[in-house]
Amino acid sequence: MATVTATLTDDGRNLIREALRGSGNAQVRYIAIGTSTTSPSTSDHKLGSEVLRKQVTSITDGTTAGEIIASIYIGAGDAVGVTIEEIGAFAGPSATTTRDTGVMLARALWHHADKAPTESIITQLDIII
Repeated sequence: MATVTATLTDDGRNLIREALRGSGNAQVRYIAIGTSTTSPSTSDHKLGSEVLRKQVTSITDGTTAGEIIASIYIGAGDAVGVTIEEIGAFAGPSATTTRDTGVMLARALWHHADKAPTESIITQLDIII
């Protein structure tokens, strides 16, 4: 199981601010993978090249204050042949299974070469607020 530490985006910070004010929903709903190797930036709005989006299977508290760990299951038939280079968490009510929807809370680089058709992966995205 891979655990990847992500960069919190400015959009993510703003979403959390709105939720604290009572006018937003910052629930992490989806994690997406992509093929871009561009370094994560706080100004990112979406993945560089999203290829698969999965609903979060679990969210747990981490050991550090403000830390959450969001997990997804990438099944044997998902993203076959793709070299995964990036991963991002998408939150808010506008996040759906459709690429580039929702607010990208956090993004990270994660390399996993040539996903095999018989391979299943559980990936954990570590987000520190």
